[in-house]
Amino acid sequence: MKTPRKMIIDIVKLTFKKFGFVVIRVPKLPDCSLGPLYEKPNVLGTYSPWNTDKSFVETYLAVKDFTLVDKYRCWVLWKLIEQSKKIPKGSILEVGVWRGGTGALIAKQAVQCGIRETVYLCDTFSGVVKSGEKDPDYKNGRHDDTDMQTVEGLIFDRMNLPNVKIFRGTFPDETGMEIEKQDASFRFCHIDVDVYQSAKGVIDWIWDKLETGGIVVYDDY
Repeated sequence: MKTPRKMIIDIVKLTFKKFGFVVIRVPKLPDCSLGPLYEKPNVLGTYSPWNTDKSFVETYLAVKDFTLVDKYRCWVLWKLIEQSKKIPKGSILEVGVWRGGTGALIAKQAVQCGIRETVYLCDTFSGVVKSGEKDPDYKNGRHDDTDMQTVEGLIFDRMNLPNVKIFRGTFPDETGMEIEKQDASFRFCHIDVDVYQSAKGVIDWIWDKLETGGIVVYDDY
């Protein structure tokens, strides 16, 4: 059951979408008074290689309505999967799937790069868990506007990706053991769980299972 606040947010997003706009949550800019490590970005670069990669463009257009990750970060994931093909072996893990957009993009690129190992996608499908005092902007249950059927429809029906296995439950508490039974090593891990304790739990679980040269990407931490 959606709260009135979430219903209003969804209505606002849909209204803007009709006019070609996408509403996203923008993080606060760093406090520039904290010292020389912090400053407001002034981005003037125009180099945009993602616009000329036909396969990326087609894949991004297919998944963009199923992710909150913008095009630029999706491009980074796309290129990092390409880099990870240099690692002789290892599966791929994403924890924090939401509606499956980045998971589908990662799996598509893995197929194109000739990576034969499985892409594991793990999510509670009931929103954020393990929020605490280190997560002032997140509470348990946020991003619960998804379900496993939505992800399965995108992955298997729309994009026909046979290299994916989807697990429902808190990771690694409820699903880590099942994956560990099937795979012992990983080449790539995408962590998009939004809160500190969940992010720490993922890295603690996977660190000793990473192949030499393995890549870990945090979307939030």
